[in-house]
Amino acid sequence: MGGEATQLPRIDFSGVDPSAPGAGPWAAVRAQVMDALTTFGCFGAHYPPLTPELRASLFDGAVRPLFSLPVETKRRNYYGPDKPFHGYLGGLPGLDAYESLAIIDGPKPEPVRAFADLMWPGGGNAGFW
Repeated sequence: MGGEATQLPRIDFSGVDPSAPGAGPWAAVRAQVMDALTTFGCFGAHYPPLTPELRASLFDGAVRPLFSLPVETKRRNYYGPDKPFHGYLGGLPGLDAYESLAIIDGPKPEPVRAFADLMWPGGGNAGFW
């Protein structure tokens, strides 16, 4: 891609097995991701297993309610000053609409449930996890 790229890259993840990092085309796709992040800070992802129905259920049932929470609630997701990008990140000067929330060990069920309980005390949000 380099400095002359003018169009947001679209990276094909269809051959990557998320349960086997490092296998198959993983290294090549990782290199594309790193280049896109270095050049643009983002990329478009093509991942056929993520059907429109699954995408809608993820965003409508989990992501929208999560990011609709008050900022004070989202700030509970904090892992300490030694991990500044592992919790809630938002309210950045010049990036008014940017927010992110990280779940350490997110692929594991227990950290996701603990995160849901943190965001929605008193039983969490079963639709989230």
